[in-house]
Amino acid sequence: MIRDILTYLREGHIFQALELSETSAGTGWISTVVKRQKDEILITESGSTNAPDDLPDTLSAHHHTLVIINTNNILTRITETTGNADIAIVNKAFPNIKIDDFYYEVVPSGERAFIAICRKAYIDRILGELKDKGYTPSGFSLGLLCMQHLAAFTGNGETGVSNARVIFADGLLADIRKEETVPGTTYTVNGLEIPGPHLPGFVAVLGLITGNTGSISNFSDRNTYFRQEFYHRRFFRLFVRSALVFLLVLLLANFMVFNHYFGKTEVIKQASEVNRLNRENFMKLKEEVDKKEKVVGDIRSSSGSRSSYYTDRIIQALPASILLKELRYQPLQKQIREGQEVLLQEDRIMISGESADSNRFSEWIENLEAMNWTENVSIRDYGSSASGASFSIMLTIKNNP
Repeated sequence: MIRDILTYLREGHIFQALELSETSAGTGWISTVVKRQKDEILITESGSTNAPDDLPDTLSAHHHTLVIINTNNILTRITETTGNADIAIVNKAFPNIKIDDFYYEVVPSGERAFIAICRKAYIDRILGELKDKGYTPSGFSLGLLCMQHLAAFTGNGETGVSNARVIFADGLLADIRKEETVPGTTYTVNGLEIPGPHLPGFVAVLGLITGNTGSISNFSDRNTYFRQEFYHRRFFRLFVRSALVFLLVLLLANFMVFNHYFGKTEVIKQASEVNRLNRENFMKLKEEVDKKEKVVGDIRSSSGSRSSYYTDRIIQALPASILLKELRYQPLQKQIREGQEVLLQEDRIMISGESADSNRFSEWIENLEAMNWTENVSIRDYGSSASGASFSIMLTIKNNP
């Protein structure tokens, strides 16, 4: 499980192969996309085009891209091997070339070896054109030498690709015969049906996945560089994406925590504001009560006077449903004006306030009339208000109660 995850992180599960093939109809690109899932590989997409500009948009620079150069610029020969080094085998097959100007690839096959060579300038130009189009190779091979990976699955027989027939014998690569026209045939490899033109791309990916190169070349270091460059790009891309996802998750978590505590803070602030308002209202009510208590205290302290006496009796008879707003002993007959005598309504008490219960109000009037010091109780005003009924009454006091 862990190995599969590490392999995915390193390699991915999508592989692309681009074969530059030359036939009698001209030179064109054959694209093959292979997907690895669990213990099998499948071709998910295939196509062909004449120019790199027309390659499918689904091809991506983020996947392994193997390039196969299979044109007439690739020279392939077969020679006997006697345990010689790869350069000696190349010189035996191509005795008159300047080896520094060529890329070569050697595939041993029994007692023989297949050698493919091509000028470096040509290969570099092809790879440069692909890179300019956004396809960075992660490796390349010459001719059809990659078909050696198919030998173990074929045994004996032949397969037709875009411009050649590849012969297998005794589980080994036996021959590669160039042909101008090869009939399109679909082959079955390990239960998977593969069109002939896409066999080179498929087996190139197969060799990459299995890690079996099976060839010797003077560009293996360059392929290693391409592979490492791909790993670096993939690691950077995965790292950046993972970092962005991590940052987004972190920001989301921070936002949720902030909202949680911000909501709690708002609740506390609202509760604090309510408490403050309640405290202010309480202080106002306390102040009013203190004032009223002071008034009552003043009235009681002066109970020896007639006004205190009458006021005391009025308040004692006052029902709870009646709220007094004003009580004037001997009120003014008229407004005070400069130069005029101040006239009082002697032996009069004017009372105003609000009553929440008309029955209790009537009883209170009757009680006032029944007091031995009252001569008369007259209702001067009585009307409804938002909090009850407002009233104003005038008490006439007996001269000698």
